Amino acid sequence: MARVTVIGGGLAGSEAAFQLAERGHEVTLVEMRPVRPTPAHRTDRLAEIVCTNSFKSTELTTAHGLLKWEMRALGCLLLAVAEEARIPGGAALTVDREEFSARMTAVVEGHPRIRVVRADGRPVSWGRSLLRHTIGYGLVGLSLGLGFLWIFVDKRRRGWPDLVSGTRVIEEASDD
Repeated sequence: MARVTVIGGGLAGSEAAFQLAERGHEVTLVEMRPVRPTPAHRTDRLAEIVCTNSFKSTELTTAHGLLKWEMRALGCLLLAVAEEARIPGGAALTVDREEFSARMTAVVEGHPRIRVVRADGRPVSWGRSLLRHTIGYGLVGLSLGLGFLWIFVDKRRRGWPDLVSGTRVIEEASDD
């Protein structure tokens, strides 16, 4: 199967990564938090709900309810997890936001075909690139390659050029 990169670990990105992985694809899910926080988010968890704790009505006589029925029939992870994190809310599918995002994160990060990468996804600026290639590689040269071997010491597998410039190399899957 093809390797797929999904950008963003919100509701849609987490669901897309899960569905692709369930269908045999190797998935890299790139999430910017906690590398790049937002004012709305409180945690670094995937599928964090920030504005409400309701997925609206579950009644089949409403558009929201009918859509949920169709999504359940298709094996929607979000709705399965929402049921596990459900709190009283009448006819609405109301969830405990903390429990919901914790469970979603556990399922997605625990999937054997999903690799979650925490990075902001922005391209490297010219300034950082210049810093990486002059100072970073210069230090590697002066240390006779020790800066490249540093990846075996660093928990995030960054060499000195990465540490100096605040960058990180992410392996891209080939089309082979």
